Amino acid sequence: QRNTSFFWASDALREFGESEDENEDPPGTSIGLTFDEKIVDTDGLGVDQNKNNTADEEQALVEDNDNRYGSTDISSATHDVPEQRRRLFAKKKFGAVSFADDTKQGTATVATKSIRFQVVIWHISDVDVQHGNVKMRFRITIFWNDDNLSTTSKIGSADAPSQHSVWLMEGRQRACRKDLNNDHVKEMIDVPAVSILNATKFETVGNPEIVMANEHDRLMRWTCMYNATLFQGDHFRVDQFPHDQHTLKLKIGILADRGKGGRWDHYIYRLDLAQSSDSQGSTSVPHGLIVDHVRAPDFSFDPIDLGFEFVPLMYGVGSSAREKDRYLQVTLPVVRESGHFDRSIIPILIVLNIIAISCLPRNFDSATASTETMLSIAFVQVGIRLTVDSRLPSVGYQIKMQRVLNHCFWLLSFLVLESNTIFFLVMKRDWDRDFTDNIDFGAAFFAFLYNLYIIIIYYSGIPATKNKLK
Repeated sequence: QRNTSFFWASDALREFGESEDENEDPPGTSIGLTFDEKIVDTDGLGVDQNKNNTADEEQALVEDNDNRYGSTDISSATHDVPEQRRRLFAKKKFGAVSFADDTKQGTATVATKSIRFQVVIWHISDVDVQHGNVKMRFRITIFWNDDNLSTTSKIGSADAPSQHSVWLMEGRQRACRKDLNNDHVKEMIDVPAVSILNATKFETVGNPEIVMANEHDRLMRWTCMYNATLFQGDHFRVDQFPHDQHTLKLKIGILADRGKGGRWDHYIYRLDLAQSSDSQGSTSVPHGLIVDHVRAPDFSFDPIDLGFEFVPLMYGVGSSAREKDRYLQVTLPVVRESGHFDRSIIPILIVLNIIAISCLPRNFDSATASTETMLSIAFVQVGIRLTVDSRLPSVGYQIKMQRVLNHCFWLLSFLVLESNTIFFLVMKRDWDRDFTDNIDFGAAFFAFLYNLYIIIIYYSGIPATKNKLK
């Protein structure tokens, strides 16, 4: 049986066991009759398939055909016809759709219909870099033109939608139009089942809503608000903390009935972004945006950077990347707010290092004065580190802030060891003090360079992230 949305009268008249012609229209295409079709009658009706008949000639042939064999109307498809009578299609293109048998040519049919997405982000909270999760509230809206009338189940009156009827969801993949007066079901249609591919858990805010936005084009709009915890994957690393930057990702797709011959065959229904004709001016950007009040805790972002891209679904149908189905990936680059560390923690550590370096010129009569001062500074830094560690991400690898704290501690340890060694050489081994002063000068110079190195490795990450938001 034909896998098309148009019901041919000849299908009802075909006798049992009669096979279809190999030149008929391929499965999955939905078209109606046009004057460009070439009608072939193998019973000797005198129709030349190589001749371009005019509209009047085609109409005359159809009327003559009806007179001889009866009307081809579905309601009157009960007349006997010759066994060999068939309609044959010439293989040709209508717009962007190729009607050639793609299974023979090894090429995929170009999709002419689309399911269009709009995504609006309402709230971002709890960006958990340790577990790679982010909590987000967003609204997903999809648009499509319901023109597959053969699979549309019509119940009761089939009049056009009006103000006296309302659309309601029946499960995830069906919707019905009910009469407000008597609750009578007038029509039922299929609805694409939206899936959030990277959600570990989610809940809907209210019930999904569906409406026919344009009765003339049968433009359908389905929308739903979600609260979801989204898994971000291995790319959510904090090696450069507190100057780390990330890309928050929301992955949306349609998985049900996307195989070849399915209701939402991805060779026929491509995924696309909503256009202005879909949104009808409801948003300034038809395919989605971030509302003005949205803030991400501890992070900053520019709403203009919200990105939309379609990515191949690697575990979907299709053997090659070209034949793979796609899903919508919504991305938002975010940068951590590092002002607390940049202006409070690091300057204190740098100043403490400079004070410790200045303690190298010692008074040998007071044997442990400089060493005790440097040790006191080291203990102050340890206290700062304990406080800072409580605010650092708990991960299994070393982050930049931990490296900076380690460098500060190694510098103070070096200064303490150098001071004690010089004291031992002067007091116990009678080394010349002028010579040891040169050693102190060299150690201080090295310590200043090391302190400069600490400043560079920390602040070098700021321009690459902060400048993006200016």
